[in-house]
Amino acid sequence: LVHIGPIALVQFTDYITDLLVILQFFQDGNSGFAWAAVGFVAASVVISGLMILISSTERRLKGFALLLVPLNLHILCFGYFYAEAKAALASHESEGGSSERESELWQQYREALHGVFVWCKAVEAGIESVPLAVL
Repeated sequence: LVHIGPIALVQFTDYITDLLVILQFFQDGNSGFAWAAVGFVAASVVISGLMILISSTERRLKGFALLLVPLNLHILCFGYFYAEAKAALASHESEGGSSERESELWQQYREALHGVFVWCKAVEAGIESVPLAVL
């Protein structure tokens, strides 16, 4: 949890700066750039939402993540659940886990979370952050 706070602040601040760039484009009369930037942000939100819906993660996680997509905090949600799963797996293994099958299931869950986290971050960077920086 100590790592989550600063990361959340950076992630949310990055999103706020993206929105401020869009507002600045509108104020400067660069409506073409402004609407392009709005399109990049909207595409990032829509694609991330679709990726979450088709992911193999549990319903509870999908619900939280979908609520956070418009604020660009869905990546933080996956990061938190990934860290939680990693800690639970380590605890489970250190206590001599009750079965190899349970350990395997924890590992699969953790890998699914990591995959969604990586893909959502790649989409956010590639479709939203990089194009806005170039504009």
